[in-house]
Amino acid sequence: MTMTTNLHIYEALTEAGVKPDTARNVERALEARVSQGEDRVLSNLKDKMFTKADGEALRGEIKAELYKALNDQTLRLIGVQIAGFGLLFAALKLFH
Repeated sequence: MTMTTNLHIYEALTEAGVKPDTARNVERALEARVSQGEDRVLSNLKDKMFTKADGEALRGEIKAELYKALNDQTLRLIGVQIAGFGLLFAALKLFH
């Protein structure tokens, strides 16, 4: 695809009266600039892509957060149960 575009640029320049050597230099300079642009775009895309490794890392983080939240919830539930049993025993002792 790039080669076809380059041939059209070269042909257009030579048909417009530009010397073949100059037309070839312009063609090569344009090709270099396009290539640099493509490299920058690919680099930016690679920085923004969500890879399988990123997914695995995220899965691990989510799993750790869920286990932590479950552990905290379990400890709170145990605390509430202990407090509830304490109140129950205090009420039983008060009424007997």
